[in-house]
Amino acid sequence: MKPFHPSITQLLGTTILFMGAVGLVLALLTGSTYRQLTLNSQQQALQELVRLRSADLIKGVDIGSRNLGSHLLGQPDFIEAIQRHNLKKLKKLLQDSVRHPPLSAADLDVVNLAVYGRSFNHMAELIGDVRKADVPLICVDQLNAARRRTGLDRMQVMSGLCKVGTQIYYSVLMPIGGYNLTGYLVVTTNPIHVLLPIRETLGLPVRIQSIDRQQEMYRDPEWKTAQGILLEEPVIEYQLSAIGDQDGLLISVQQNAGSLTEQLARTRVVVMLAAAVTTLVAMLIAFWLVRRTTIHPLQNLTRQLHRLQGNRSEIGRPVEVRGTREITELARGFNDMTAELNGMYDKLEDLAFTDALTRLPNRYQLNQRLEGFTNGNRRNQSRFSLFLMDLDRFKQVNDSLGHHIGDQLLQEVGLRLPNVLRDSDVVTRIDPASRAEFEHDMVARLGGDEFAVILPDAPSPEQAEIVARKIIQAFKKPFDIDSHRLNVGVSIGIVSYPADGEDMHTLMRKADVAMYFAKKNRLGFAHYDEDQQTMLVETQQAG
Repeated sequence: MKPFHPSITQLLGTTILFMGAVGLVLALLTGSTYRQLTLNSQQQALQELVRLRSADLIKGVDIGSRNLGSHLLGQPDFIEAIQRHNLKKLKKLLQDSVRHPPLSAADLDVVNLAVYGRSFNHMAELIGDVRKADVPLICVDQLNAARRRTGLDRMQVMSGLCKVGTQIYYSVLMPIGGYNLTGYLVVTTNPIHVLLPIRETLGLPVRIQSIDRQQEMYRDPEWKTAQGILLEEPVIEYQLSAIGDQDGLLISVQQNAGSLTEQLARTRVVVMLAAAVTTLVAMLIAFWLVRRTTIHPLQNLTRQLHRLQGNRSEIGRPVEVRGTREITELARGFNDMTAELNGMYDKLEDLAFTDALTRLPNRYQLNQRLEGFTNGNRRNQSRFSLFLMDLDRFKQVNDSLGHHIGDQLLQEVGLRLPNVLRDSDVVTRIDPASRAEFEHDMVARLGGDEFAVILPDAPSPEQAEIVARKIIQAFKKPFDIDSHRLNVGVSIGIVSYPADGEDMHTLMRKADVAMYFAKKNRLGFAHYDEDQQTMLVETQQAG
């Protein structure tokens, strides 16, 4: 897949759009946060009101229950009945206290009155025609907690919510007889109807249920649910704990947040529209400024760079741009750079691909071309020959006459080779004039007195041998250098592709072995075979 390279216009436009989007998102988040904080504050205030009102109402239940108990305990007949264990009279007194309670306990919904002895033995309780209850309503956890008390703690009144069966009641346990403890009176009431004034106090629908939500004691007729077209309103919850580990009451108030939410929503829309318009105007102004002072000048530089890549004659031509100080400095540096490149272009190319002494292709260029031949011919099933040549008696020339004479001799060798090869063979020089003529054959200097020739037009051993004989014959003619007549020969190692190898490194290694064999045995040239490799190894081991 082609890689994606965005333009600076796209990047800057995307950046500005992103910043604008971030600004809008921040405005939206700020509005949402403000809305949520407002709703949370209202909910916290409402929850505190529920707590205060619930505590006040439960306190009223507790006071009323204590007043009812005190009313009973203040009757001499009640104490006398306990002392004489007159259970029938006790029961009648309990019933009368419910039928004719004191004024402070008139609002209580009494569900049971029970009397226990000092050792918590059951004596009497309110049942029958008053409550029509078949099962006594007793808070077992409260009785167990009272049994565990000792000393003066047994004289204290115990009260709290208590779960009896599936219902939750308010139970008050009062000692009978003061310091002369003779028993206990338990007043059990239903607190639900006492908590209903929360509805009138807050003006909101109320629901009362157990904390585990398994038992619902009361639901306001105006309580909204998520069923149908009605949406569930925010609910404020407050828990009233019970005695021990039992479930208490959960008071839920449904908040009417519709009007406040609508007002906050309208405010948020206005803020978002203002932020969007402001952000859009700022984005357009910023984009226009950046485009005028940065993008257009950079585009001019980019177009000039593309022209340089496609046309070398554009190198050195200055480009004029206007923009910010940094852009103009960049353009000035660009112009200076192209001016220097114009002078360095030929020098760098010359150094990279040619031999400085003979102006022939160097080893790097030979390797590149040889690798190209092996890869291309492997696909096309073509053949070619490779010569590796070493001058004979060149070391004596260097040692006796000096390196400057040796260098001139190498230059003459580089000039003579083109006249030796057949008309179809080309000696390549990497310069503008000859590069266009170079297509296939190549003569290169590898270093020292070593040369190499690639001959695609002489792929067979017989054809390669004809070219090798021509080269050897041409080198029999002396070289005239500074009044010196120099006789040097040449040893040639010949390999063929693909018979002797299918990659560059194998061909070069085997051509070097063949050249060494030809030089050692003074054969002039030699085709590679495996025996030469064996002899070379034996010679190196013997040496």
